[in-house]
Amino acid sequence: MTSAIVARQLGDDYQGVLFWTQAARLLHTRSTIADVTFESSDARAFDDVTVGYRQPVLDCYGEPIDRDCYQVKFQMVSAKPITAESLIDPAFINATAVSLLQRVRDAQRIYAVAGTRVRLRFATTATIDPNDILARVHSNIDGQIRLDELAKDGPRSATGKLRKLWREHLELTTDDDLYAALRPFRLDDRHGTLDAARHKRDVQLAYAG
Repeated sequence: MTSAIVARQLGDDYQGVLFWTQAARLLHTRSTIADVTFESSDARAFDDVTVGYRQPVLDCYGEPIDRDCYQVKFQMVSAKPITAESLIDPAFINATAVSLLQRVRDAQRIYAVAGTRVRLRFATTATIDPNDILARVHSNIDGQIRLDELAKDGPRSATGKLRKLWREHLELTTDDDLYAALRPFRLDDRHGTLDAARHKRDVQLAYAG
């Protein structure tokens, strides 16, 4: 019980550090950030920290983004690497019924209806299992799920089986529906230790005066 309490407290600290790192950027000269929120009410998930922009920024696809929405998961040790199945296991995000990818799907729908163009960023200290199929379709540039790689090969291939696994879990009809749901998702694994995050926060605060 004590370990669980400590882990929760450190997780809250990690979320708070991320918030202040982003909030400090509001004070930068010519900042592109319009607002930073903590525990936003816009969507059920990816609400830990959100960052809104005065003018849209471009994502990896060259498409405009109005807001970055973060869900934060602090992991005390690196003993449990992330796999493709982790993303559909509610226990991975300490939930009982709803998985991370289901939260991605639901948030994507909410923001799409509102007309808000978002990136849904899962910031975690955990690392991806290099031997899992997830490593093949994950980008180390910006954390996107590489939809071109996911779409490769037939239904009996490793990627084909992954498409089927995720599509059925999300109760989606076609692969195109799956790609639409995953398009705003960014898996920021290896987001950095708590100490490293604190240092980054302190640098941003100092720069902001």
